[in-house]
Amino acid sequence: MEGYRRAFAEAGVAIDDNLIVTGDFTYDVGHSLAAELLRRTPQPTAILAQNDDMAVAAMAAVRDCGLSVPGEVSVAGFDDSEVARTAWPQLTTIRQPVLQMSWDATDRLISSLEADSKGDPENSSSYARLVNHPHKLIVRGSTAPPP
Repeated sequence: MEGYRRAFAEAGVAIDDNLIVTGDFTYDVGHSLAAELLRRTPQPTAILAQNDDMAVAAMAAVRDCGLSVPGEVSVAGFDDSEVARTAWPQLTTIRQPVLQMSWDATDRLISSLEADSKGDPENSSSYARLVNHPHKLIVRGSTAPPP
């Protein structure tokens, strides 16, 4: 969300917080939230979902409304999971190093627990180091310029 807001700020575009909805990363909630967005006026020309499952659900909601992906509504996801490659059209998504992120999060948790168990306040924040993980936009068939 921070990156989303920063990108809009850098582009000089105001964010309409009424167009931001969050869910629980599931297909069903993704479909429901996308359908809700598509009932609004003005209707969105693009949906960026929290993950690929929600994005695929958003594509289904777009089709349920009688619209086309990407002709009338572009949809993008996040993760580059298997469903991104098997959906039709294939899903534009952000690839992230999930395995490395999991390892780093585990290392941070273990460091935190070890420091806390030793009662070492000097090192208890050592787990809070931030790690930048590379992300990559993978453009596929679910996005196009707005009509």
